[in-house]
Amino acid sequence: MKICCFPQGPLDSNCYAVLSGDTSLIFDPSVKPEKVLAGLAPEAKISGILITHGHNDHLRYIREWITRFPEAGVYMSKEDDYLLKDPVYNCSYMLGEDIIYDFPYEDASGVISLGAFSIKVIPTPGHTKGSVCYLVTDPGESALFSGDTLFAGSMGRCDMEGGNFKDMMTSLGKLSGLDSSLPVFPGHGPDTTIGNEIRTNPYMNS
Repeated sequence: MKICCFPQGPLDSNCYAVLSGDTSLIFDPSVKPEKVLAGLAPEAKISGILITHGHNDHLRYIREWITRFPEAGVYMSKEDDYLLKDPVYNCSYMLGEDIIYDFPYEDASGVISLGAFSIKVIPTPGHTKGSVCYLVTDPGESALFSGDTLFAGSMGRCDMEGGNFKDMMTSLGKLSGLDSSLPVFPGHGPDTTIGNEIRTNPYMNS
């Protein structure tokens, strides 16, 4: 499993491309397809586009991705659907924009199978009602894509629409039960591991 990170925008949101064999996944399409594809092999096939939550800085270029790869499955929790329809709720207003999103997607739940990847959807409300983390397993390897739930040394905000501090603490407690060696790839900032966050993140053991 190869993981490529593409941070972009005024909030430095991380878009990830995850590759195994002839299957590639995109997590949080916050970067234009052209920029990501330039860093991948020409034969890379995008099989899935997975969104951790319904904020503008994490799905900014979803329309371009769907147009470029109409065969790719798109996944997001339906709990965040209402955020898409309101520029204040989806935070596009914070960038001086007035964006309403309308695109087809499947509810992110259970286990998603795409190529050799098995993707366990972990509901982690707190930043938004529908925030999820994706535990991705390729034979012999696993990684967690944590969106704005867990950051290296910190956590996501709980003061926007759908946010809830108590829910966030419950969600972080859930993540602390994962394997300590598990790599974590957040929606902002550098990657980390579950074990490192248990040792150093003040919110993981609150």
